[in-house]
Amino acid sequence: MKKRVFKLNEIPPRRIVVVIFFLLLIGYGLFQTKNLILGPNIAIASPLNGAAVGLNPVEVKGQADRIAFISLNGEQIFTDKDGNFSQKLLLTHGYNIIRLEAQDKFGRTIEKVLNLVYE
Repeated sequence: MKKRVFKLNEIPPRRIVVVIFFLLLIGYGLFQTKNLILGPNIAIASPLNGAAVGLNPVEVKGQADRIAFISLNGEQIFTDKDGNFSQKLLLTHGYNIIRLEAQDKFGRTIEKVLNLVYE
C-alpha cells in the first residue's frame, strides 16, 4: 500500500480562494462582534478605592470602554471621544460610597463601587 503524499499544487486555485474568503469572513465577523462579546468596562484612575481624602470636592477620573450610558451616583456623566471621564463630587464627612454604573448598547451593565473616607 502506497501512502499518498499531500501536495499543495494539487489543490485547485479556486478552492484556495474560497477557503481564504471564508476565513476572512469569519475573522471580520469576530472583529465586529467584539463589543457584544466583551461588554462594557470601567477603569477608575483616581481616587483609589478605600482611600482617605482631605480635599472636597474630589475628582473621579477614569475611562469607560464599549458603553452607551454612564452614571455617577445615579447622575449621568459624559465621556470624551476616547472614553475618558472626569467628574467632581462633593463628599460628606466620614464614609462615602460612590457608584459608577455603565450600560452598553445591548443593555448589559457594569457597576464599580468606590469606598472613600473624607477627613
